[in-house]
Amino acid sequence: MARILKSSLEGVWLMQTIKMSVPNPCKIEYTVRHKGKGNNDLRVRYGSYYHLLWSQVHDFEVEPGKSKTKSTEEKDDDTGSNDGKQDIRWRLSRAIMTKAIDWELNYTVTRLKDNTDATSECETTLTNEE
Repeated sequence: MARILKSSLEGVWLMQTIKMSVPNPCKIEYTVRHKGKGNNDLRVRYGSYYHLLWSQVHDFEVEPGKSKTKSTEEKDDDTGSNDGKQDIRWRLSRAIMTKAIDWELNYTVTRLKDNTDATSECETTLTNEE
């Protein structure tokens, strides 16, 4: 079942990072909604952790009032651990002089082996960054 995260990029916070570990192999489908107004775009970067480095898979902008949907497959545990999980992250950011941006992330995680929903097994952490 899909999960929805909501937050706001406002004040001194120019970026928020959402980290999550997913079972491998899996498919991740997500939609990012820009709930703000004005002309401030929301930049979205999605990536996976590979042996001390974050690789960037998606990098795009979402205009106010719009949304974009993406999907990707994580097939290997390249984090350097043997837990069978891949670490992933979304980085949502705004430019310095823009207004606050309310955003929403709707995502699902599906195991590729048996096509079962694994979304509820994937806990997220959200951090604010300047």
